[in-house]
Amino acid sequence: MAPIPAITQPKPPPAPVMKQALSVGLCFKKGSGVYVQGANGAVAEKWIDAAHVADARLAPGGDAIAFTLDTTPTKPLGPVSRHIAILDGKGAKYRVLDSIPGANSYGPIWSPDGRQILFQHYVGNKWHVAIVNRDGTGFRKVFEPPADSTMINNGCWSNDSKSFYCFDFEFLHQLDLTGHAVSRIAFKDIPLEVDSSTCQFRLSPDGKRMLVETEIEVDDLHNDDYPSPVIFLLDLASKKARRVSPKGMMLSDPDWLSDGKSFVCRRSDGKQAGIYRVDIESGSAHLIIPGGTDPSVSR
Repeated sequence: MAPIPAITQPKPPPAPVMKQALSVGLCFKKGSGVYVQGANGAVAEKWIDAAHVADARLAPGGDAIAFTLDTTPTKPLGPVSRHIAILDGKGAKYRVLDSIPGANSYGPIWSPDGRQILFQHYVGNKWHVAIVNRDGTGFRKVFEPPADSTMINNGCWSNDSKSFYCFDFEFLHQLDLTGHAVSRIAFKDIPLEVDSSTCQFRLSPDGKRMLVETEIEVDDLHNDDYPSPVIFLLDLASKKARRVSPKGMMLSDPDWLSDGKSFVCRRSDGKQAGIYRVDIESGSAHLIIPGGTDPSVSR
């Protein structure tokens, strides 16, 4: 009888190596995993398989990730099943925030103090902005579309965690935690083209500026005549915006670094796709995680 060959376990893929150390923690998706890399060049560790995980966001303290758990059947397409979930560190079992009613919520965004999560919530044939506490308590809808609309989109938090920004296709709204207006900016006064729910807003550490990702057609980006993701810097006082994503690069998913002078983002085009660090003043862009997507940082 021939000897039975030994069973060998496949080697796990090597951890992604950051090409440039950051002073904060970084969460990102690459291949089959969602990884978290600590500050100052620590080794990236796989926290969870990427299957069914979307919109993963690193908590301000770097100790947890919030994400959309999407288990919607695809073959054949079944009813939507998207829920907000939290993973409290590597090796933990994720927990679905099942106090949130319904089966269609997505896009969690941590408050800067790490206590609450802003997200999109579908109810009554409309998209609302809702908030829930980190432990799953305190769910409430805080802003809903006007009668002639079906969608309002979450944007970002204020730095004191006492208000948040959201947008429709006419205004950028700032609201307190009860949904009452604090301020409002008309996009026609900036001007910026905001005509998609995929647009993103990220408030700077000093609270005076915003990174705005929008999709437009520009001469240096060729996307088969489709709009391409471009990142602008919006000054909230002057309402002036200027492009900060370098020419020839499709950049999306921006997130500020703590120095207020640079940000991380995703490049989706070309052979050099991955996560980049962009310096705002010089316009230089450096690849830090080849092939990485969905970056978010701690504070």
